[in-house]
This record gives sequence, structure tokens and C-alpha cells, in this order.
Amino acid sequence: MPKQILIADTQETVCWAVSQAIRESDLGVKEVTALTPEKTLDALREYPNIRLAVVDCRMMRTGSEERFMRMVQEAAPGVPLIVTATLFLDDLEERLDRLGCTVRLQKPFSLDTLLDLIRTGLAKDPEAPGHPGPQGTSPRIPQ
Repeated sequence: MPKQILIADTQETVCWAVSQAIRESDLGVKEVTALTPEKTLDALREYPNIRLAVVDCRMMRTGSEERFMRMVQEAAPGVPLIVTATLFLDDLEERLDRLGCTVRLQKPFSLDTLLDLIRTGLAKDPEAPGHPGPQGTSPRIPQ
């Protein structure tokens, strides 16, 4: 089964546009989409070939980022995240830093920029041919 990328956003048009860009790219992956936090977690559990997730910060719901990230880590340990948002306020930046979410992309974003970030994230995949081994790509969740 081919590698998969999860696109989780509350806006269906964003999921559609990113899916189209992935299909038309040279990434060689299939896309899975989710429009709610619950569907995001279900997809991570249901599709074991997900190698990277692009998640809109609204999926995390303000104040519950840590809980959501714990559930993501339990559902798909080691899957790197690209977090998107319309606006990254300082307090959100700090919370994401504490959770280990270091790859962020502000909306509106260029699909080419996102595809480059996806390529970089997939290059760190320990199951990729020629990969030297794990490089700590999983989100760090405070215990």
C-alpha cells in the first residue's frame, strides 16, 4: 500500500486544493482528508501508512492542544505534523513550541511551499529508501 498524507482542515476547499496539489505532484503518495478533530484521529488510527499530517490548528481547539496532541501521538506515534493557521498569535506559538510542533505554515499559503515542506517531512520518514534511521520527528508531548 502506498504512503499516505493526512490533510486535516475544517475548510473543505483547503482539503480539496491540497489533495489536488498532492495528486498532481511527484510525491508518490495518496491523500486522506478529515474535516473534524474526531475524523482526524479516526484517520490516523485507520490508515497505518500515513507518514505525515497537515493539520489546521482549529482542529486542536483553543486550550486543548495538549490533549489533542497526546491523542495524535497515541494514534500515530512518530508521524510529523505541519500545523497551519490563519494567524499564529504569540500564545499559540508558545503552546505549539511546548508541544514540539515546529513546522508551521500561515494561511493563505502557496501550495508549492506546502509541497516543499511535505517533501522535507517525508525525507525524514524512517521507512523511506536510503533513510539513515529515526531523526526525532515525532511531536514531543510534555508528560
